[in-house]
Amino acid sequence: LDVVGRTRSFRRKVSLELDPDLRSITKDLVVDVFVPIQREYGVNVFHDVPVKVLKDPRSPAAVTIQPETVSFALSGPKEVLDTLAASDLLVFIDVSGLEKGAHDIRLEMRLPDEVRLNHEPPVIKVQVQ
Repeated sequence: LDVVGRTRSFRRKVSLELDPDLRSITKDLVVDVFVPIQREYGVNVFHDVPVKVLKDPRSPAAVTIQPETVSFALSGPKEVLDTLAASDLLVFIDVSGLEKGAHDIRLEMRLPDEVRLNHEPPVIKVQVQ
């Protein structure tokens, strides 16, 4: 069976070619063959990705965050991860509606379908002044 270029599992009925020395019950033996094709998965580590701060544009409050960049590992289909750059990712915290003072906010990410963060998102320390 030729599997070149296949991206999904498939089923085919094929004629079985037996060695001439073997005796078979029937001359034209056909078998049902299932060929499972699985995606290759991998892990990519991204270092020092800037954290964007989303806030209400009407708010004059100054916001500082710590850390300003994060590193993390993503897992998913290798063909997706191989083309993924840090600039393709939206890594952010939303500080809209926060009162003045110190806050711990969990990092949020918008990732491509089938790509997942390998661990819990980090917590960013936020100071609203």
